[in-house]
Amino acid sequence: LIRVFCASPSGAWIGSSAIKQNLDREASSTSGNTRNVNELRANYTMLDIPNYNPSVDEIMIFDDMLTTGCHFKAAQKLILDSYPNARVNGVFTVRRDIREEQS
Repeated sequence: LIRVFCASPSGAWIGSSAIKQNLDREASSTSGNTRNVNELRANYTMLDIPNYNPSVDEIMIFDDMLTTGCHFKAAQKLILDSYPNARVNGVFTVRRDIREEQS
């Protein structure tokens, strides 16, 4: 599931597992397949976002890494299909493990 958070005017963040991935996919980095927004979009199902009000709420998608943005764009398209007036933003985090060279 992709976690989607909505910011309400009161400043509260409401978390929801609003997007379900239908089938497991091998990571693009290991499969050698290129990313395709429309194929990813077709593999997602939109669930309801409880208490969502598109006139005042903002949707934030949190992802663990941004390389091409393909998963974000697929999730954004899916949300906009269900909520055409939604404001959808992404927040991306990455962790890098830097190890000293050993001689």
